[in-house]
Amino acid sequence: MDRTLEFAGSIIMKWNPETSTFANVTSLFYENRGEGNDFIKNGNGLQRAMHFLASKNSGSEKLVRAQNLMQIAMKRLQKEFYQILSMNRAYLDPESVPARSSHASTRSSTSDYEDGDIGPEDDIKIAGDSIEVEDVSNMAMVDLRSIAECMISSGYGKECVEIYKIRRKSIVDEGIYRLGVEKLSSSHLRKMDWEVLEQRIKNWLNAVRIAIKTLFNGETILCDHMYTAIANHWPEIESIFSFESTFDIRSQALTSLVKLCESVRTSLIEFKSAIRKNSSKSPVDGAGIHALTTDVMHYLCLLGDYNNILADILADLPLPAKYSSPESYLDTSDSE
Repeated sequence: MDRTLEFAGSIIMKWNPETSTFANVTSLFYENRGEGNDFIKNGNGLQRAMHFLASKNSGSEKLVRAQNLMQIAMKRLQKEFYQILSMNRAYLDPESVPARSSHASTRSSTSDYEDGDIGPEDDIKIAGDSIEVEDVSNMAMVDLRSIAECMISSGYGKECVEIYKIRRKSIVDEGIYRLGVEKLSSSHLRKMDWEVLEQRIKNWLNAVRIAIKTLFNGETILCDHMYTAIANHWPEIESIFSFESTFDIRSQALTSLVKLCESVRTSLIEFKSAIRKNSSKSPVDGAGIHALTTDVMHYLCLLGDYNNILADILADLPLPAKYSSPESYLDTSDSE
């Protein structure tokens, strides 16, 4: 126990940011990854020593010292965890993780050479860049995982998760914003011109496809390299949000889907009601097309683009009653 406390105390105090200016401005794993691994090993050894000392004498001075060293070590690892996530951001973004980078670098050499866009030298450079990205991201994820495992086993899992959420959430949010998705209030949406809103909707639909296939999937790959041991406890069902840890995401998505479905049904009912209530019988100047007809045909054309999903939304609605045309429209003269 004395030897364990001595070795652990030596390296932990060396990298205590509160007592060393060097330790405060330098990353342990960036400066010397070997020493970083030793730090982790001593942290794990200190944890075992604390369990042993607690079982023998819960009030011993050695246990108090070990607990103080553990708190210092965990603060250092929290700092390292944040620094690695920040310094390697370019290599840990969803499209940079190994599972994505290897696919992203695959090119069709024949078609590219025929088009004259790139040549063999470009392919070599692309391959080299991909290998560099993969090496750095692999190294970073190994360090992140070792830190996470040490913190979790020492009872600091919550702090580890909070750091990850704070750092990675901003990156995911930025990725979604770059896809053209921004937070808008319902009142703001209602004031938009239809043409502008229609283009926004197209951008949002495209963003969903990219976010699901690349952004969220890449983030899950990164999470699995820190938390594989934990993630394996939850069975995979159908999608990347199948774990119990992502239940809130699935719940929010389902709630949004239900609300959208209700909104579509309400809109269609209001649309039908608006048509039936229109009592305008006056002819259009110049014998042109009535404004109501133009609006109705415009909406029907748009609804035709979503006929598959509309069939699901309206599947359980009762069939509409067969309304007869208003007699007032049939009793008018031919001229009218």
